[in-house]
Amino acid sequence: MNWLRFFGLVLPLTLTRQWLYFTTTLSTSIFILLPLSIITYTQYYKTLIPLNSSPIQNLNFTKTGNPSISKFYHYSNSIFANYSNFDYDSELKYITNLNLRIICPQAPTTKKVSYTFQSNFSIVSQGSFILDCDSHLIYSHNNWIIPHNLKFWVPPILTTLSNSQKFNIEICEFKGSDLKGSNQEFSLILNDHGYLIDDSGYLIDDNFSNLRFDVKWTGFRYYLVKYYYTCFAFGTLVFFLISGAISILTSYAILFINYNKNKRAQSTKIKIKKEKGV
Repeated sequence: MNWLRFFGLVLPLTLTRQWLYFTTTLSTSIFILLPLSIITYTQYYKTLIPLNSSPIQNLNFTKTGNPSISKFYHYSNSIFANYSNFDYDSELKYITNLNLRIICPQAPTTKKVSYTFQSNFSIVSQGSFILDCDSHLIYSHNNWIIPHNLKFWVPPILTTLSNSQKFNIEICEFKGSDLKGSNQEFSLILNDHGYLIDDSGYLIDDNFSNLRFDVKWTGFRYYLVKYYYTCFAFGTLVFFLISGAISILTSYAILFINYNKNKRAQSTKIKIKKEKGV
């Protein structure tokens, strides 16, 4: 503490030792135990949750139909279930996850969009979703921090003024045994129940529309995947507390052993001195 003496400050020896113990414990916890806890949880997660998603397949839609009856469809490109760098687990179930980004027209509109997922021209699954192109609703979906009325009072970099909506749809489920080694060719068809999809209608952004097959996790592993960041923070904290408790117990055990050794050595010395005195 020579630098303290330079300023004319003198600290008691007890306070200096306490400060040294505190800084040593804090630095050890941050730079050793915390990284070890993060690594331990990461390995724990990888053990329970191996590679659980197939590679992403980008979707490209083509609009076709008959203008005379005001009926148009959006056909996707071919979707293949077989991958060279991914192997399905025959014992697990897989969810077909569809991600769509749809750009709404300038005029507010509400549409019911139906989809048909088919394999080799046979229908696998059908469903629908609502496309609500209300500007306030779109803004609230894309910006959940900055309120709509304050969007012009903050820098543009903090808000997203895009007129697009994201949709994540679980189309259907497959057994891993049905997908493994399969040569099935899937396709997706979108339509909006006979409403005219013209130049003023919605557009599908192919750059952000894709499909993949995800493992359907159940039980404890479902929450590990669904709430990844929450479980990551909580799991890291648990492993940190466990490692900290083990470190403290080990330290006290070593101190206790050394204390007993010193005590026995001291008692031996006293005994020897007494014998010599006799």
